[in-house]
Amino acid sequence: MKKTKFMKQLATYFETFLPLNRQCSQNTISSYADGFILFFEYFEVKQGKAHYLIDYKDLTPEVFDEYILWMQCEKRY
Repeated sequence: MKKTKFMKQLATYFETFLPLNRQCSQNTISSYADGFILFFEYFEVKQGKAHYLIDYKDLTPEVFDEYILWMQCEKRY
């Protein structure tokens, strides 16, 4: 399966930037990953799009507004 530019850069962020450049602990990296897992769940449930298909064009202010509302109303965060 072909990765989008967003997914390629996100992988680099987790595999290289956080551990090597920022020297983040594994707990911090896991915490950040949990946030993206929740974001991917939102995209699957509400946008009908698998996580590996998300690209920068999908990341609009409206999507983030809806994501925040989804977390508050449906996930109770």
